[in-house]
Amino acid sequence: MKFFIALFGLFFSLTTLATPVMDTLVGTPTEYMVSVAPDDKDPNLYYFFPNHFGLAQNPTNNMKLFSYIEKCENFWCFSTPAYVNTIFEAGVSPQLTQKLAEIKKANPNAKFTPIPILSSSFFKTNVFNVLLSGVACQEQGNLLGQQLACVWKVDDSNRTTFRRAVRQNILVQVLSYGYSFIGMVRGQAMTFNQAIPVYVSDLDKGNYFLDSNGRVIGD
Repeated sequence: MKFFIALFGLFFSLTTLATPVMDTLVGTPTEYMVSVAPDDKDPNLYYFFPNHFGLAQNPTNNMKLFSYIEKCENFWCFSTPAYVNTIFEAGVSPQLTQKLAEIKKANPNAKFTPIPILSSSFFKTNVFNVLLSGVACQEQGNLLGQQLACVWKVDDSNRTTFRRAVRQNILVQVLSYGYSFIGMVRGQAMTFNQAIPVYVSDLDKGNYFLDSNGRVIGD
């Protein structure tokens, strides 16, 4: 799976703090944002960036925390929307994990910490506007690994399209997760904004799609 991170820009100057140095990143930024920023004071401290935002997993049964229910009247499910409940989680890609291991091998004293996030929020994408509606999400998620809940509605005309795309493991970007943090550039503290695509995927195994009578929905 590919996770693309867009760097939106720099904004206002801030007072100098112990912060990541953005103009001396370790590693080359790629489509996975496999980069690590050193601290401006501690030579052994490195900051890494969340670059993966996807469905969280239930540790007891390895099922994704995703629920899709089509409301039915008696046994009829026509012309009714579906309601989706999800729990997403910020993390890091395997590529970034490998980069951290390489730094640790070169510097056994290296310490790693997630970038301190100032603020965060979800926002809609074009796909969401076309297929889905009525999104409601927890707005703040300032810790790596913190789970955030979202709910939305799939209109009856888009139910089959959404189910088939997800079941076929087509990357369906339903939202973007934006966050801000402070970084150093040329000795000045600046605020950076980044965004991570939020995908619904890996639902090809398991009975995730049900109607309100508890029946599995086929396509």
